[in-house]
Amino acid sequence: MPHYHTLSPLTEPWPYVAFVLRWISSLVCIWVSVYFFRRQKGTWWLLIALAFALPLFGQLIINLAMGLPILPFETVYPELPSIYHRPFTTGSTRFTEVHVYWDFVGPFIAIALGWAYLDDKKTANENPPIERT
Repeated sequence: MPHYHTLSPLTEPWPYVAFVLRWISSLVCIWVSVYFFRRQKGTWWLLIALAFALPLFGQLIINLAMGLPILPFETVYPELPSIYHRPFTTGSTRFTEVHVYWDFVGPFIAIALGWAYLDDKKTANENPPIERT
């Protein structure tokens, strides 16, 4: 029966870098999308926010329902006898797998939306809205 262990960020930093980068970029995309929706730039911004929120909630719900750790983890399988037996030797093999979700799209979209947000803020400061009396 395999065992699940949460990885330590000190011994395995790269899965945590991917994990944190994915979560931060998704939260930035959600925040900017809600910002543009509140600025009345279109209702479709809610779809973009939902597209980034659903995988995060799905990961949380599925991991909690299956009893898996939420943070990056490894699966450790029991030791198996070695396939190649040589005379006078004994050995066993231990298999481990590291589980972390990574995508290249999220961080790039977060950068693009952050750029759009900064441009919108700059444009709003240069062209204040006209007050009607």
